[in-house]
Order: sequence, then C-alpha cells, then structure tokens
Amino acid sequence: QKKEATLMTKVDFSGERDDELPLFLQSLKPDAYYTYNGTGIAQAAFIEVIDDYIPAQVLANKIQRYLQAANDTDWEVLDTNLFPSIIFLLPSIKKLHSLQRIIKQVKNRFANEETEELRCNLSLVSDLQEKSIADDIWLPA
Repeated sequence: QKKEATLMTKVDFSGERDDELPLFLQSLKPDAYYTYNGTGIAQAAFIEVIDDYIPAQVLANKIQRYLQAANDTDWEVLDTNLFPSIIFLLPSIKKLHSLQRIIKQVKNRFANEETEELRCNLSLVSDLQEKSIADDIWLPA
C-alpha cells in the first residue's frame, strides 16, 4: 500500500473557495491540517504551534472551539471516522504543563461523553526538531 500524506497550512485554506473543507478549517483556525493513509501516527490531525506569549484565555478559547466542533456534525466534511487529533507544539515545558491544565479545565466545563473524542497530543518543538514524529515525544493532555 502506498503511503500518502497531505498537509494544508493556513495559506492553503484561507483563500476564498467554495469547498467545505477549507471553510471548516477557516472556522477552527489551526496552523495546519494533515491527513495520512499509513500507520503509526494519527490519520488526520490539526496542528497548533503555540508561542510562549499566548495568554491562557486565548488557549482556552481555542480548546473550546475544538470541543464545539467535535460535537457538531460539520466535521464530517473531513472524511474521517473520528474527529481528528489535535497536535500542540510548544516552546517550553512550562507552557506544555500550562496547556495540559487548560485542556482539563475546559473539558471539565463541557463534561459529557463527547469531550472524550477530543484527542490532544502535546510535544516540545525542540523534541520534534531532534526526533521522529513516530518516536515517544508525545504527551497526552
């Protein structure tokens, strides 16, 4: 089986198009979105690159947008069986721990079975620069 990956960045889905996929991605505003038909990593994921200066409330709002999207049926335009994972790339361990707390707080506010579908994987940018995405660099939220 031929492995194939597709990566779309904000530039790819920010233009005016009639396609439902870019419109859905515009509403979530991820830094990138990928699909992959191989094994070993998530088959679809939103990618968020988080800077140190991003306030906690901005991150909480971002997580809330993803939770709401996971509960809507609009995400079905992504043509995936599960709502895609969310990959967070962080600049420091301090920011990583802060985001873990924020994700738990937001999930607790939306406590229902649908929030479990939100799969978040966190890693440091420095780890990603030195290791493979298939390595043990990912931490759960």
